[in-house]
Formats: sequence, structure tokens, C-alpha cells
Amino acid sequence: AIVFQTEAATGILQALLQLQLQVGKDIALIGYDDLEIAKTNIPPLTTMRPPARNAGEQFVGILMQIIGGRAAEDLQEV
Repeated sequence: AIVFQTEAATGILQALLQLQLQVGKDIALIGYDDLEIAKTNIPPLTTMRPPARNAGEQFVGILMQIIGGRAAEDLQEV
């Protein structure tokens, strides 16, 4: 699972440990905003640092397409 907020992923990690599930063996768990709290977990939580500039450029590109008349539901960003 990829969880947008590292804080939420930390809570999920604790719940998985209580259920005796092992992250990395039974389930994959990744946080997305690369907060320092991820390093203090046991086991440490893998996180990704979102590229802020790239996200801003993508947002402007999508917004310009919408302004240009393209339907928002036709746009998909991965």
C-alpha cells in the first residue's frame, strides 16, 4: 500500500504489528511525504519524497488543458 501521509502510514504500521503482520513479508507499506517520523518506526518506514516542482508543473499543465476546453474526467495523471 502507498499511503499519502507518512503519519497515516505510521498508524497503519502500528496496527499491522498488533495484527502480527510483518511489513516487507506479509504486506508492503510506503509513505509518500518523507517525514522524519518514518525513520523512528520499528521497523523504519520506507517513504518517497514527492517532487514539488514536478507536481506544480503537472498541475499547471492539467489546468491549462481544462481552460482549453478538455474535460477534467478525460485527464489522468499517474
